[in-house]
Amino acid sequence: MKKICGFINFILLTIMLVLINIGSMSADLNIITYDNYAFMLRIIGFINIGVYIFNKISFRERIKFKDIIIVLLIIIGYISYLNAEIKEYALYGFISRNEGLYSLISYYSIFLLGTMVNDKDKKYIFFIVLLFGVMQVFIGFLEINKVYYIFGINRTGSFCNNFNSACGTFGNPNFYSTYILLCLVYSLTRLVNSHGKYFILYLILTSLFLLGLFIGNTLSCILSFIIIFIYIFVKKINKNNIINVLKIFLIIFISLFLSIKFFDHYNRNRVSKVINKNIREVNEILKNGIDDSTGNNRIYVWKESLKFLPKYYLTGIGIDNFYYINESAAICKFDEKEYECFDKAHNEYIQILMTEGIFAFIIYLGLIYYVFKNGQGEFKLVFLSYLIQAFFNISVITVAPVFYMIMGFLISNKNINKIDC
Repeated sequence: MKKICGFINFILLTIMLVLINIGSMSADLNIITYDNYAFMLRIIGFINIGVYIFNKISFRERIKFKDIIIVLLIIIGYISYLNAEIKEYALYGFISRNEGLYSLISYYSIFLLGTMVNDKDKKYIFFIVLLFGVMQVFIGFLEINKVYYIFGINRTGSFCNNFNSACGTFGNPNFYSTYILLCLVYSLTRLVNSHGKYFILYLILTSLFLLGLFIGNTLSCILSFIIIFIYIFVKKINKNNIINVLKIFLIIFISLFLSIKFFDHYNRNRVSKVINKNIREVNEILKNGIDDSTGNNRIYVWKESLKFLPKYYLTGIGIDNFYYINESAAICKFDEKEYECFDKAHNEYIQILMTEGIFAFIIYLGLIYYVFKNGQGEFKLVFLSYLIQAFFNISVITVAPVFYMIMGFLISNKNINKIDC
């Protein structure tokens, strides 16, 4: 029975990964709508719940702390739905976002299912994540080189047509970069702990994903990687292994340098231009400080949204109702050339606080703390890298499920879940 349940868990999570990477492309190419895509994700989510309950009954497992946390999040989410400005969006999600209560329940189900996956299957599942990551980078290279037909499909008028940044199948460079960041940090973590043929494999993957991250041109994800990279370097180095660690990181730098030069030679210095652009943006921040326009107006939307906290702190404006936070209208920023209106807070933590309220915010932070404190294994830094970039990005149904899966993987050791009922 245990093997059968493990196989079902593996299949469900694999289907979820296929849906994320292939289904998102179908939606971007208008083969299916994002409503259809979100519906399929919700179906998988509710199947996950059934399988998870069946697993617990089969193994006679008691209610754990993680179960209580998820039930509380669902209850608070339901209360937020009842008090939402637009209840339909709170349930099904805002237009083209689709991150309503049903999607959140799907995320939670993926997390719970992830807690029941054994170590062997975790590696197989994340290898599938890496394979799709390679596919995303390949498509990203085609995109920035203005290839109009990908896999025989005309992409004109569909996903990511500015040619300045890669989007993969996700239709947005921020979403693409977040997925690649997860692949990159995992590959780097495996690289510094590998030897022989696996070292070569993860060196190639690390170099490829780092190139892929650069062409995504998303500063928040690049910053997250730099922080993780420094952390790994500092943690690994000590008096006894300083030479070996320096050798590994020197190999990484040389490999990356050669990869960039090779790619730039045939692609008009595209990666070097992206790197220089991000360096200029950082220098601009260091020189002039932070103002409302910093981070593509992120500081502005944070400041403006938090002004409404006294009004919505209990239950929030409603799940995925952020667009209506400004007296039933959007927060917009106008300047001489253009204006922008925001349907998300561009900060996942502020998004939860403003749309679901203070209790959901505290419980979610509690879940993060619980997972980070008790989590074990090579996924911990992948988990942390997502949390860092989440300060500047939004949660989306094409990437968030992978994050919740990783969160589940971290506490899949049953001995960690100590609180029984």
